[in-house]
Amino acid sequence: MFARTPFVSWGITALYPDVMDLFVEEIDEAKQTYFDAQTGKHEPFETIEETIKVRLGSDVTVTHKVTKNGVLIQGDLLNGSAGQLMPWVP
Repeated sequence: MFARTPFVSWGITALYPDVMDLFVEEIDEAKQTYFDAQTGKHEPFETIEETIKVRLGSDVTVTHKVTKNGVLIQGDLLNGSAGQLMPWVP
């Protein structure tokens, strides 16, 4: 919402903060498994392979690792904690 006059104008901004949870999974890269706290066992990752079409370039294929809690983030957001993920939101 905003308004104006010949002398002044103003606006209102609604801020919607991001409130996603970030999980840290205990993973074993050598065995391609993660620790499932509910079962108390190491479970295998589900993998999803995705091909991204690149205009004027070679296609890029990315493999995502999926646990019960969501897709593992590629990279390190928490300085040394492996297996970070954000859950899928339907």
